[in-house]
Order: sequence, then structure tokens, then C-alpha cells
Amino acid sequence: MKGTALVTGPQGLIGSHVCERLVESGEWEVLGASRRGAAAARVGAKEVARAALAGVEGVRVDLADAEAAREGLAGLGSVTHLVFAAYAADPDPLAEAERNVALLANTLAGLRAAGAPLRQVTIFQGAKAYGAHLGPFPTPARESDPRVFGPLFYYPQEDLLRAEAARGGFDFTVLRPDFILGSAPNNPINILLSAAVYGAYCAAEGVPFRFPGTPAAFDALLQMTSADLLARATEWAMSAPAAAGEIFNVTNGDHIRWRYEWEHLAAALGLATAEPQPLRLAAHVAGRPEVWQAIVAAHGLRPTAVTELVSWAVADFMFGIAWDVHSSTVKIRQAGFGECVDTRAEIAHLVAHLRSERFIP
Repeated sequence: MKGTALVTGPQGLIGSHVCERLVESGEWEVLGASRRGAAAARVGAKEVARAALAGVEGVRVDLADAEAAREGLAGLGSVTHLVFAAYAADPDPLAEAERNVALLANTLAGLRAAGAPLRQVTIFQGAKAYGAHLGPFPTPARESDPRVFGPLFYYPQEDLLRAEAARGGFDFTVLRPDFILGSAPNNPINILLSAAVYGAYCAAEGVPFRFPGTPAAFDALLQMTSADLLARATEWAMSAPAAAGEIFNVTNGDHIRWRYEWEHLAAALGLATAEPQPLRLAAHVAGRPEVWQAIVAAHGLRPTAVTELVSWAVADFMFGIAWDVHSSTVKIRQAGFGECVDTRAEIAHLVAHLRSERFIP
């Protein structure tokens, strides 16, 4: 065994795929820490166990509270690696920064109090580190690019980790994916699930599946990151000497423009498409949850509230990006991780998986 890995946020888009990868490798003891504790994802009123989390020992702990974190992590004196995928969203970026820094600080303090022989920590950022959420930025973005104006929780969280690593004598790695393609529900930044649910609304109303962003967004050059690829990069970073103390962009290795990919997404979803028609999903879709409930009933889907699958405001932002989002992956390839994924094939694969799991029609 390479060690004992504690994954925070094991039900999330990143954490669930990391857990699956580590369990499948057979080289790790895997613990999953969350307020729910059990290795399951809540869908409506029903606990649905994820096959991805089979073999993960659940740890029930509230990492947002310092004392609760210390108590919940007290028995984890065997943890050698921390994969920090916990995330607390907040509409106020300053409050979001404070909340997420506290999550990491409480986790590290709890493990230190437990006497865990921590050797390595991996955390995750994204293209916001380059200002992708603010507007056009220099591309391809490189890990050495300067920080952008905050508040943004990435930076204080990273600063805390650097200080704690120097204090505790452990290594760390920061991974920067972009639009993550995965199958976990209950994650508002899941662009594929957002598109699929929007497509189901289009089908229910008998209208074409049109790209909902602006013409500029339709033509912007974008990148995506397979959650499975990110999980493999995470396992690599957990033990690769070349990853110690480094930041790496992690993307599939290709790029897309919705102008050329939308029809392929529509084909995977079994939908007819037409020319783009800019609209605000938060205004046109969010106020009609009863439509989703009718879709669920008609297609025998999991009894899921649409708010558990999609944040329409976040979807509007993701489909409204009208500038290129492109990060260089030269650094991580030169360091030894050279895997890549075909984005078009990954989207088709994940649509089929979401359908087989009865999340979408």
C-alpha cells in the first residue's frame, strides 16, 4: 500500500472520481470525509450508493467547524495523503474565501492534532486563477502567470497550504482543471449535466436544442477536463517527486468551440438543434421546476429536484463566456504526466452514463 488517503468532498464531482481511481488502483486505503459520512450521494429523499465509492470508509465530520473537525478527525492518525476536494459556495466572494480557507485550515489542524504522518496534500483550483471569470486573459495561460485581483479563495487557501507544508514538513501539489466533465450530481459547475437538463426541457416543450449563449460565446475557444483524467493526475501527484510544491494545469489536451461541438452534444442527447438563441436560463427555466418533475415522471428518472442537478445562474455564466479559455499543459507533461482525453468522445460517454443511471432521459 502506498498509504492512507483522506479525500474531503467524496461525493463531489472531483472527490468521487478520485475515490474511484484510488480504490481501483488497489494501492491505497481510502477514507472519505464529509458531513454525511457515508459513501453515498443524496438524491431527493433517497440515499443512492455510488459504485465509485465502494471500498471507501466514510468519516462523518463537519470541517467548517474547527472543534468539530478536530473531534471528527481524531481517529485518523494513519492518514499519509490528503486530497482536498471540499468546497463551500457563497455568492459573496469574500465570504466564500473565508469559508474555504477555514475548511482547509480546520482539516489540516485536525490531522495534526490526530498525529497523522501527513506526507502530501493535493488541492484544486481552476482557470479563475488566471481571471477567466473576469474577462479575456492572456492565453495559453501558464502556471507562472501573475495572480489576478480578488477576492478569490484559491490564493489564501494556497498561501495557507504553503505555510502549513513548510511547518509540517509535507509536500503539496495544486492542480488547475477547467470545465470538469464528470457524472456526479449535486454540483453546480457540472456543465454537461446543465446542458443535458436544459435539453430535456427543450424536448418537453418540443423546441430545438439551441445554444443559449451569445454568438461570441458560440465561437470562443474552450477547454475541458475529464474528471477521470483529473483523478489520474491526482494519483500521480500524490507520489511523483516532480509534483512536489508545484502548480499544474490539467486539461484534456484538446479544445472545442461550441459552434462545432453543439451538434455532437445534441446527437448524444438525441435532440434536434438549430441556430443559437441567447437567453437567460435563470429566467426561462429556473422558475419552472414542475416541468422537470413531469420529465422525471414521464421517463422514470431518479426522484431528483432540478436544483439538486443544476444551478441555472452558474449555467448562464458557463455558456456565456465569450472569450478564449486556454491553459498550457506543457509543464505537467514535462514533469511526467502526459495522459490526454478526447473531449467529444468523453461527452458522448458521460451522456450515456448519466442516462443509464437515470439522471437524464
